[in-house]
Amino acid sequence: MNSPIRKKYSSFLYPGGEPLDDVVALCMVEHLQKQLISNHSNPMVHKIARAMTNRIVATRSELEFQNSSTLLDVSRPDWATNQLTAIALLQGKDIGQLLDLYLEKRFEYIRQLIDDSTTILSIVDEMKKTLAVVEELFLHGELIHAIHSVCNGQYRCELVRDMCADQAFSFERTINEDMDRVWRHLREKLSGRGAGTLPAQLVTEKCTAWMEKTCAVTHTLVAEVCEYFDSLDQIIDLLQAITLSLKQDWPRIGSSRSVYEQLVQNAVVDKAKVLLIQIIESIELSAKKRFESTSDGPPTAIFDERVYRPDSQAHIGISTQLYNRYVNF
Repeated sequence: MNSPIRKKYSSFLYPGGEPLDDVVALCMVEHLQKQLISNHSNPMVHKIARAMTNRIVATRSELEFQNSSTLLDVSRPDWATNQLTAIALLQGKDIGQLLDLYLEKRFEYIRQLIDDSTTILSIVDEMKKTLAVVEELFLHGELIHAIHSVCNGQYRCELVRDMCADQAFSFERTINEDMDRVWRHLREKLSGRGAGTLPAQLVTEKCTAWMEKTCAVTHTLVAEVCEYFDSLDQIIDLLQAITLSLKQDWPRIGSSRSVYEQLVQNAVVDKAKVLLIQIIESIELSAKKRFESTSDGPPTAIFDERVYRPDSQAHIGISTQLYNRYVNF
């Protein structure tokens, strides 16, 4: 292996591009290293290949950590497809395991948002994005299609394309042969591990459990927000905002009504009761003060005759002030 080519292959070991590009490049390097180690006819090549082992192991570990940890805030279907395909190739996870991993990481992300005091509507929006990704990737089968496409040789990482386009090296045919071996190895590695789409019922059940868990932690935020309300208008505005958000572009997975009920629960009702009691107590106190300050008027008999209409001029019936207090109340 001459130095320019060795430099090219060494650049595989410093990831920093698209997750899928980095993983495909690593798989290529691992395959080439195995070939070079098995080549005992050239001691120098054998020594160089051995020396790359630690770096390759470290790169694999780094990619596994990066792809898993950065999955938290991936909320676009195309980004999620790229990263989950990379994880499938790197770690050999099946479709069911990939769904569990994605939901787990998205739950962690929402927990972080709650800890950072985000808004309730932001949480609802992240829930919708998560379910939209699950619908496209796992119900519509986009993820398994992407994995099959890669393993069938329909994908080339950017670095491999650059190498094949470099006429100075002229080893595109060799690269293609090596890549075919890599794809064959990956197909064998993933064979039988979730070769098709997941049953819709299973996806729905997993998402329902995820929504229940997410709503449970988000309800605490709803309760905390309600504690700061000092009017019924604020409660009504919150409920209308949540309702509107849930109605807009809600995925087919799960029930938006169920999410609404789990988010709100008794927190809003309990706070509304407190505010209503305060309003009633305020009205009672105001009425009491008004009646206490009411005078009977002139010192004439307040009930000279039984009449049904008050006559202030004849002072028959109830007093004018008492009548006005009653009407105003």
